[in-house]
Amino acid sequence: MGDYLLCVLHSVIDEQEFEGCLSIYYSDLVPTISFARYTMPNNNLQVYPFSAIASIYIHADENENILNVFISNHPVPSTFKLSSKYDVLTFIEVTVANGILVSDPDKPNIWVPSFTGSRPPDTIEWICENSTLEGNLSSIHHNSRHPYSTSSVGANFSLASHRVILQNLIQKGKQTKFYSELLNPPTKAKLSSFYRGKNRLDEYLTIRRQWENRIPHQNIGRSKHNVDVENISKDLLRSVPSEKTIILLYNVLRTMITYAPDVGFAQGMVDVAYLVAELVLDDIESNDDKSQSYVFWVLNAILFQFGQARWFQATESANANLVDDVNDILAVVYPAVGYFICFGDYEMFKHCVGSSLTMFTRMFDHELVKRLWNLIFFGKDVDAMHAAVLTAIFCIEFPELTKSRVPDMAKIAELMSSPYKVEKEDEFLAIVAAICEYLPPREIVPDSMNFTCSLFHPLTF
Repeated sequence: MGDYLLCVLHSVIDEQEFEGCLSIYYSDLVPTISFARYTMPNNNLQVYPFSAIASIYIHADENENILNVFISNHPVPSTFKLSSKYDVLTFIEVTVANGILVSDPDKPNIWVPSFTGSRPPDTIEWICENSTLEGNLSSIHHNSRHPYSTSSVGANFSLASHRVILQNLIQKGKQTKFYSELLNPPTKAKLSSFYRGKNRLDEYLTIRRQWENRIPHQNIGRSKHNVDVENISKDLLRSVPSEKTIILLYNVLRTMITYAPDVGFAQGMVDVAYLVAELVLDDIESNDDKSQSYVFWVLNAILFQFGQARWFQATESANANLVDDVNDILAVVYPAVGYFICFGDYEMFKHCVGSSLTMFTRMFDHELVKRLWNLIFFGKDVDAMHAAVLTAIFCIEFPELTKSRVPDMAKIAELMSSPYKVEKEDEFLAIVAAICEYLPPREIVPDSMNFTCSLFHPLTF
């Protein structure tokens, strides 16, 4: 029969003060409630079919929002603190709309399983008449990202329709301008515009001298710069096999944190810098000034011209923009996936690597990653690559995602933090290309750090 999600409420606290998500779903047509902690791996999954629940006590006000779930023959309830009154209202509306719960006529705060499965024609009106809950019911979907489902999510899903949708995307994608761009890695000629300039090498050397000429005592202590330098060294040693390449990237990254101290070093920069070096250099072990300059300026373009720095500085806002993009695309290309992902409130993004660019660099085959990077240089926006690739993965993996008994962030976080095997690269790239056609228009605003280096001068003593 399968498991079909109705609703997920996030930022719920259990009686042991652990945070997680509370899910309502059908398991083989049996309505079920479960709580999954955000901790990974999750070894404390609480699952209760509503048939085993004696009653649920609900308290909701401005100060405290609690569900006490009483299991038959168990005197002590399982207690869950919800993040807001609107989450309580959402919980009630979803269960009432599906004929899972009804209120006790004598005790308005007590809700009991409905064995008749009857569903009121107007759920909100029914709640107003049969409970003491008050509030702006138009905001009832606040934390479950309206629209939510009043019936099984999987009702309109079939493998046959899934295959048709993917096949249509493949056919459409192969006819787009993006597809031909994705068939090969970015050429050195395409990238040369970022590092070939009249003063590019001199500007790079000017910045590099800023840290080369530091006063010795400045290298002592736990300043942000010194901590960044320490982290660069650690990441390079565990990520890069060649000593000569380590020296090359050390010089580039240390110069970058001098150039942009407010960004500094972030987890994942080594992966990005290494791939840049592979794209722009004939010999990745070369460590002359010109090679360093090439890598530095292409990395600079990715960070500040194409927006990657936002992911290292303001992950929350970058996530919010990505959520909006993915949601808009899925609403057009595969609405069922959009509904499914919406139920999770996109919480999975908060539990994955802060930079999707870094994540993709680790997930995919190395040559495929290089092809996907065309989306950055062709679309001139890192977020375009994030949205297109993530949406493609969600569309392709939808049948597997719906098999999860608890459709919370754990399933997707696991998918996005493990090696991802692409069986047919041409079809995958075609799907990505088709999705690019639906990317929302955006105005590229270069980061304020994308300025000329004439401001920098070597220190003199």
